[in-house]
Amino acid sequence: MTVRGRVEGLDLGRSVVSFLWDVRGPGVNGRTGAEIRADRIATRQSVLVGSGHGGEACTENPDSGSPSAPTVQGSEVWYSQLSLACTVYSSALLRYRTAPVAGASGSLPVVVLQVAKDGPRLFALVGPPNPPRSGPICSDPTAPCTIEQITPPSLSPVPALPVEPFT
Repeated sequence: MTVRGRVEGLDLGRSVVSFLWDVRGPGVNGRTGAEIRADRIATRQSVLVGSGHGGEACTENPDSGSPSAPTVQGSEVWYSQLSLACTVYSSALLRYRTAPVAGASGSLPVVVLQVAKDGPRLFALVGPPNPPRSGPICSDPTAPCTIEQITPPSLSPVPALPVEPFT
């Protein structure tokens, strides 16, 4: 099996460029893996600031986690993380500083597929709440997605750095 990857989102700040890298192939935990990388423009150093994986187990803990494409504000990288625990979706907002690498996260009260940050304002693409037998999608006319300005949650330090989605 061939390893395949693609960039799914890219944003540029004054000192950092960040992107979501999607990878599939042997050695990837679950079915798919994702990394959010932040490259410091001045040094060209790349750091891992987020990761995710696809899975198929149905447990009480998150079976899979999908980071959204990042949004950059100065030297901070912001993104949402959609998690699935058996049949229930939840979302979190994450922020990472790149020097030194340090993260913070907070739970979001709605299912968020993507965020965009503009100064203190946070906008979200909000999906329908936990549709049966499928993930949140925006093409269902009975439960469309909406773009909303949301209040950022309180963020708590992330106790560990993200890990690469490879075995």
